[in-house]
Amino acid sequence: QEWNNALNYAITSAKHFSSEDFINITKQIEQEGDISMSTSLLDQLIAEREAKGEAKGRMEGETKGRMEGETKGKSEMIIRILSRRLRLPSKPLQKKINSIQNIEKLDELADFALTCVSLEEFVTALK
Repeated sequence: QEWNNALNYAITSAKHFSSEDFINITKQIEQEGDISMSTSLLDQLIAEREAKGEAKGRMEGETKGRMEGETKGKSEMIIRILSRRLRLPSKPLQKKINSIQNIEKLDELADFALTCVSLEEFVTALK
């Protein structure tokens, strides 16, 4: 299976894999039933896969970190607004606000925190 995956990759994505290389490999497979890849091609395939995986992982990590930072900042802002306008929210209420991961919902709650008349009214907006 690994060999088939590597060959498929070489056929579809390897920059220096020519149709002549493919023909030679398929002839060798038909004759011998198995082949061994040259180390340089195998190393190239592995290195390209690792580089793509690292780049994808880095990008996903950065995106996740940005989102977590944005939601944390918005949650802290809501708690600060409520504290300044009304009173410090209870620890369970702070925990509930901090658990919200939806940016749009946090924006709505921040707007509501600016106009609500009590923490009790704010709690109803969380439901």
